[in-house]
Amino acid sequence: MTSRLKALQQELQETEKMINEYESKNKLIENDTGFLETIGRNNYYMKRDNEDLYIFLKKDENGNLISFE
Repeated sequence: MTSRLKALQQELQETEKMINEYESKNKLIENDTGFLETIGRNNYYMKRDNEDLYIFLKKDENGNLISFE
């Protein structure tokens, strides 16, 4: 029973940490248009009309996709 309680307490701490991170990012988005642009560029591959966008794919030794850059 105590191990289950400890696991739940750890999960609660991690969830609270994530909430705090999202709240701070939300404040930045509301107040800083530069940060909003950075989020759009990095997470959603948005670009300006006069720019070209190149996406580089990384694959492991088996040819499986492991990340975008």
